[in-house]
Amino acid sequence: MFKLKGYQGMKKICGFLFGGLLIAGLMGGAAALYASQDGKKEESPSQTVSWKDGIYKGEAKGYKGPIEVEVKVKDGKIASVKILKQKENQPGTALTEIPAKIVKGNGPDGIDAITGATFTSNGIMNAVKAALAKAK
Repeated sequence: MFKLKGYQGMKKICGFLFGGLLIAGLMGGAAALYASQDGKKEESPSQTVSWKDGIYKGEAKGYKGPIEVEVKVKDGKIASVKILKQKENQPGTALTEIPAKIVKGNGPDGIDAITGATFTSNGIMNAVKAALAKAK
């Protein structure tokens, strides 16, 4: 075929092997992703939960201290999430985005933290979980 000698030959062989493994890995990952989708949209557990109507308070630890929230449930779904108390000094957009996502998803499950405000995001979500524990 062709001669491979020394260091240059080894580089070519490694390049071919790496390229082949990369392609095989990408194809395998795509196949697994395709196989896991059967045309149905999976719902997260919180989307299917029906909460008891009412107003519930919860508290959890944020980055700089406790975060207290108020969760309003109407017709079995989360109608609003309000931040009542917090001492965060750099929350980014977590104080507005996380509550909005919780309302949209009918719970905190499956919500990603805001980059740069992970502790604040998790504090809000954990406070909401504490409040929703009273709404079951």
